[in-house]
Amino acid sequence: MPWYRRGVVKRNLVPLAALVLTAAACAPSAASNLEPEPTYAPLLTFAVVTPTTTTTTTTSTTTTTTTLPPASIEAPKTRLVVSGTGDVNLDPTFVRSFPRTGYQDAWTGLFGAFLFDDLTIVNLECSPSNLGTAWVKPYTFRCDPDALASMAMAGVDVANLANNHGMDYGF
Repeated sequence: MPWYRRGVVKRNLVPLAALVLTAAACAPSAASNLEPEPTYAPLLTFAVVTPTTTTTTTTSTTTTTTTLPPASIEAPKTRLVVSGTGDVNLDPTFVRSFPRTGYQDAWTGLFGAFLFDDLTIVNLECSPSNLGTAWVKPYTFRCDPDALASMAMAGVDVANLANNHGMDYGF
């Protein structure tokens, strides 16, 4: 089956495409970018300090003075790229190809997009655990904790579990 017909890719690619289109619509056009971008003071500064020692000798006493040069500060970043997506479901009973293809198959349609941003946030629509008993409800999802490694390798930094499936298998 071609990659673009897989259900996993469609579920993950549509929210990403919506995010990209929204970001493109909000980006300033070349014509409106005539003024220089304003610079802001960084929230964090990094100082490189090298102490220098000066020794002054008097009649019977030695005085040591330590002087610190001014700190050098790195230039702040001008842009922050944040990617986000909705429901990511790594439950092998829901996406039945995972036992055959592996969990990394969920990320193949993104072509490494999450590896080149500054922060990636996803909504994990399943609890990563092998514990608990399913609640009585129409759909319950959970994934093997080993599936989380595929998320990290795909570039996911934060996984939200605060959703309607977060408690499918109890506390």
